[in-house]
Amino acid sequence: MGSGGADYEFTFYAAPDWSVGRTLSVKDDLPESPSGDFIYACSTVSGETWPANVEKAFIGMRGATGFLEPSSTNYAVLNYGDPAWAVASLVGRPPWYHAANAGDAWATINANCSGGRATTPMTAWTYGTGSATISYDGSGIVANHAYSLVGTMTSAGNDYVVLRNPWSWHEGVLNTLPGTFQGPHLPGGGVFALRMDTFSQYYVTFGGA
Repeated sequence: MGSGGADYEFTFYAAPDWSVGRTLSVKDDLPESPSGDFIYACSTVSGETWPANVEKAFIGMRGATGFLEPSSTNYAVLNYGDPAWAVASLVGRPPWYHAANAGDAWATINANCSGGRATTPMTAWTYGTGSATISYDGSGIVANHAYSLVGTMTSAGNDYVVLRNPWSWHEGVLNTLPGTFQGPHLPGGGVFALRMDTFSQYYVTFGGA
């Protein structure tokens, strides 16, 4: 619980000194639909509000001066941006970036995993549109969109990166691997294992902090 009338306080980080946090306060009153559901970030756990409150506080991080109490109209500042920077602002370390089609992309991803599970927060994002060689239509992969990169798998001589769509649904279907990842079945809940060569074609960059 925060002070000064705020219900919650969250600390975020930014350049030039990523080790110095900035604390932002919000009240636990969140934009809701007429049916009472949160309009934006939400949890599948009944009564759990922290994802929506983190999102609300992050508006102040993205804004020029910050807001004590953002309104629903302020949420537009969260559109687009730099996914690796967003990760860095949560954990307090500088962001890093790597081309998805680089020759050492698989090795770089694996260097940030242990036992197939990501050990540092990573994200990957797609091109704004398709091209002469790829089309997002029918792939299940969303153009101009960021995903969590949660791990790796290998099957039948093929390497796969395990990704999660933050929508918690709409998994990739092109060159994906069925089965399980760390217990849960694939695909499901937005999580899917995408063959590495397809990842290198459909994703432009990955990174983290």
